[in-house]
Amino acid sequence: MSSLINNIGSKNNVPNNMNSQNTIQKKYENVVRQKYDEAYKGDMQKHKTGLAMLSVMTVAGLLAFALNKQERLLSGTMGFGCLSCLIISPFFKPKKEKYDNAMQKELNEVV
Repeated sequence: MSSLINNIGSKNNVPNNMNSQNTIQKKYENVVRQKYDEAYKGDMQKHKTGLAMLSVMTVAGLLAFALNKQERLLSGTMGFGCLSCLIISPFFKPKKEKYDNAMQKELNEVV
């Protein structure tokens, strides 16, 4: 991993001494932090989009169940199925700790 840090320094034309080694390591830490923050934000956006889709499907299914007399089984299955998914969806929310632990593991491999 020190070769990776040296490569980052050589791209930035930084002299290879102890102070520059620390600044290169800090730059690498910032890059790793940014990577995991972007991954977390992307997963949270997917989770929110999924919740919005489930909410719309729940409302549509329950309205169809209430208003439509002939297709109650189909619309009821869709409405109540989506409602049950909405109830359990907070358990599948991406956890920031998981990303922080993976980031720390990657940073510890470098040091």
